[in-house]
Amino acid sequence: FRPYWFETGTPSFLIKMILKNRFYLPSLENLKTSDEILASLDIDFMRLDNILFQTGYLTIKDIINDESKTYYTLSYPNHEVRMSLNSVFLADLFPELSKEESEIRIKEALRKADLQKFQETLQSFFSNIPYHWYTKNDLDKYEGFYASIIYALFNGAGIIAIPEDTTSKGRIDLTAFMENKIYIIEFKVVDKPSEDPLKQIKEKKYYEKYLSEDKEIYIVGMEFSKEKRNIINFDWERIK
Repeated sequence: FRPYWFETGTPSFLIKMILKNRFYLPSLENLKTSDEILASLDIDFMRLDNILFQTGYLTIKDIINDESKTYYTLSYPNHEVRMSLNSVFLADLFPELSKEESEIRIKEALRKADLQKFQETLQSFFSNIPYHWYTKNDLDKYEGFYASIIYALFNGAGIIAIPEDTTSKGRIDLTAFMENKIYIIEFKVVDKPSEDPLKQIKEKKYYEKYLSEDKEIYIVGMEFSKEKRNIINFDWERIK
């Protein structure tokens, strides 16, 4: 079945706003905004965060008060809405693609720690994006585009994922949790492949945040080509 939000609403205009504003989709997990933004009802100048809040796709997660203003952290109200919005995002963005097959393959690959299958599934998905889609915009030149797509695939598959996961030494692009496994993932958009796509993760030791967890830990680095619009360098290691 499809959740109430998506039966009664029309999310297509939200998807168009996300693309038009080059909005970083994973930021919806912890979206910072202010009281005047949420209170505005001017339909001609409403921002995406306001629309998502007013329509119920996001809810207030935290409130910060200072002397002059009130700030809010918005997030999804529940896992169901997170899955649905990300699933619709991909379906609306790439109606020609069968995202369900990719989501199933990704989930199975991460469950078994089959990183080659994970890589091949992502490469296949990006290879099937029609050429004419890229002629309409230049979103593929930004790391946020690829991170948003993979984040949406994860959430559409029901995989718990934390974007911009904060550590004492920086932020992990994406951390994914699958049963007894943790995947620490970094993205780059490059002109040519580097010698080591895992370099930043290793230097920053992002994985240390989860060493106390009784789970397997994998680090994954992937580089996307500006020209080929696909993964041209992929490497991984099991840390624990």
